[in-house]
Amino acid sequence: MRQNYLVDTNVILDLVLGREGAKNAIECFEVFDSKPYFEAWISAHTPSIVHYVGRKQIGNEATFQMLGLICDQFEIASFSTPLMRKALKYGVQDFEDAMQVACAENIGAQSIITRDKKDFRTSPVPFLTPADFLAQYGPSR
Repeated sequence: MRQNYLVDTNVILDLVLGREGAKNAIECFEVFDSKPYFEAWISAHTPSIVHYVGRKQIGNEATFQMLGLICDQFEIASFSTPLMRKALKYGVQDFEDAMQVACAENIGAQSIITRDKKDFRTSPVPFLTPADFLAQYGPSR
């Protein structure tokens, strides 16, 4: 049976921008590659955020290359008017996080992989940090 995991934008940005969490992000993606019953997802709005932030920090061409790699690695969870209405009701401080939760629920995600623990405390979908995910499912598991 497939297990869906939604990866939050901050984890994708760690990888694209080479931020502190990049090593854990790469290891998470390696787990997804090695476990065919795991499916990695991102929400539909994540690529536009990655482009907006990435082009300013690493340039347009490098950002587009990273977006191409992201398309190879992830399924894209759509967003719609009903999901928008649902996101508005979550009571999550950061609306972008509420959109992540709505997408995660819609795809039946086992969890959301995020570094942002505080904004997902009220999420109906459990969350794991990349380190928690690796502790449970990493290469030695």
